[in-house]
Formats: sequence, structure tokens, C-alpha cells
Amino acid sequence: MTNQQENRNDNRSAVLNLLFYLAVALLVLLGVVYSYMIPSQPPNRFVDLVKESTPSLCAALFGYCLIYAFLRSRGISEDKDIDVEKLAEEIAKRLPARPTDNSQQFWTKSSDLQGAVIRDLISNTTSTALFAGVHFGIHASDCRSALKDAMARGVILDYVLIDPTDFALLSRIADSFGMPGTELQNECDIAYQKLLQLKNEVAGLENRLRISFTNDWPTGRYYVFDEHVDSGLVVMVHFLPGTRSSHSPAATFSIASEIGKNVAEECRELQRSLTAQ
Repeated sequence: MTNQQENRNDNRSAVLNLLFYLAVALLVLLGVVYSYMIPSQPPNRFVDLVKESTPSLCAALFGYCLIYAFLRSRGISEDKDIDVEKLAEEIAKRLPARPTDNSQQFWTKSSDLQGAVIRDLISNTTSTALFAGVHFGIHASDCRSALKDAMARGVILDYVLIDPTDFALLSRIADSFGMPGTELQNECDIAYQKLLQLKNEVAGLENRLRISFTNDWPTGRYYVFDEHVDSGLVVMVHFLPGTRSSHSPAATFSIASEIGKNVAEECRELQRSLTAQ
């Protein structure tokens, strides 16, 4: 090995060591900062953002430290050539298996799944579909034909909506979305009327569309398709403080996953506890 190669390898080794110690220091620092943010405190969007980002960043830093430790444990040093493919296989064997309940798809804004995505999910539904959220006004318009076709196939559609007459609750929800209360109340009224019109348009099938109202605080918007079928799916839209639901992130989970199963069971339990309209 030439002196130039040795110097280059020494530099790479020094950089690798420096990055490792920086990663460890950041990991400890983030852990300390996060521990101080755990106690309850007045809502703060910056603090909420840091709290949401810290676990992912810590996981990334931990992954880097894990790979570094693995490289050292395998005796890989600057004076050895690295077989990248073999190294990748070794790392894959040692890292934990990917969870089977990870989301199958992810959208940074739930508005991106409105329309074609939800229509396709409804069109592929064979038995039941449950929708729980504040209201489904856009959905009731964009998916009208798909909903009618689903009922004609025998699919039971259940809607769990926020009570449009509970103005106090709607006002609080609107504040959390960062929108006027009257605007949200108007959206809820229009959405309910659209669903009633849909029921009137399916003569003889109106019993396959059931609407229930709740006065519970919503944490998100949920779509549950074919909960009793292995191929069933759950779509979750998690509400973020100060953000309209159309701008909140969304993800799909298999009904067979732990998350999908739990969400489907909680939504169904809520629906059964209410009186359908």
C-alpha cells in the first residue's frame, strides 16, 4: 500500500470516528431534550414538531452507531478492501426484521388520497365499509357512484360523524383546525345532506347506508374496508394541531396488522354504541 493510500485511509478512519462520536453525543443530547418535553405543557407547535421528529432522528442515529459497531466488530479497517455486496448481506441479516404492520402507503397530505384512491378502495370492497370522522363532504361527492355501486353489491356502509347540532364541540374542533367555526358547521350540514340524498337515490338499498352521530372529540379520520377479510385495509388520517384535516398526513394499514385491527375494532365498537339515523 502506498503512502498516499495510507494517508487517504487514515483520513477516512478519522472522519468515521468523528461521525460516530458526534452521533453518540447527539443521541444523548436528543434524549435529554426529549425527556424535558415529555411533561404536559401548554400547546406549542415547535415543541410538538420536535417531539414528533426526535424518535425518528434518534432511530437514524442509533442505526448509524449500530452499523459503525458492526463494522468494527467484523474487523473491517482502513487497510482492507470492502466487499460492499457481502457487507450489505451481513447487515441485512443482523438488523431486525421489518415490522409486518408498517403502513403500505403514505401521503403527506390526506387531500392527495381523496377522489381516485378512495374510490378504488370502495370499488374493491366486498362486504363492509366504515367511515369515522368529523364529516365526509368531499367523499360524499367524489365517491357517489362508487358508493352506489358498492351498496348494489351488498356492501354495508356505516358513517360515524360528529353531531352537526353540537355547535360547542364543532367550534372547538374548528379552532384545532385553525378555521372559523361557522365554516366547519356549514361543511358538516352540507355533508350530512349529501349522505341523506344518497340514501334517497338508492331505493330499496337505503338500509345499507347507516349514519350515526357522536359527541366525542375526534383524533383523526378513519376508513375501514372489509374488516372481516384478510385483504381488508384501514386508512388513517391523523389530525395535527392547527392544521386542517386535508393537510394532515394519511397512511394505510393492513387489517391483519396490529394497528389496522385495533383501529377497526375501536371504530366498530364506537359505531355499535350509537343509534343509526
